[in-house]
Amino acid sequence: MIANVHGLNLCRGSYMDIHETYEQLPVMPVKDPPVWSSLVVNGSVDRSLVLDSKDLSMMPQSMFTADFECNDGWISPGQEWEGVAVSYILERVELAQSAQNVEFHGGMHCQVLKVEEALDPNVIVALRLNGKSLPADNGGPCRLIAGRRKGPAHVKWLQAIVVTS
Repeated sequence: MIANVHGLNLCRGSYMDIHETYEQLPVMPVKDPPVWSSLVVNGSVDRSLVLDSKDLSMMPQSMFTADFECNDGWISPGQEWEGVAVSYILERVELAQSAQNVEFHGGMHCQVLKVEEALDPNVIVALRLNGKSLPADNGGPCRLIAGRRKGPAHVKWLQAIVVTS
């Protein structure tokens, strides 16, 4: 699984002179991942949506290829994500003029982006990873890919997008 070693990495709380590179995105074990049934989009919008996997797959798909970098120091280069641009979803719900932030919720995790950042074409609700359906262990069936931000920003098992004023 490890492709090469270089750089610096934090490992078990001590600073070590390694940086791990993974060809495929590693799976980070989660004790009790949330059960996914749909993606709810609501908040400061003109109309709310509830989208299931089929709804998401029927929307125009975007691709985004980038290195996936974790705060712990490891990297998985050239990961190819495919899914629905968040901007496309937000156009469907019509943001209120007072909208300022977009919250992305998955289980106990939440990432907040300014509306301008959420509209970036590289912010997507990913359904596929490297040409295959997004594995459940990597946050499938859908996961936020927050552009070029680091690992924790990419919310797994995305269940809600909430627009706030």
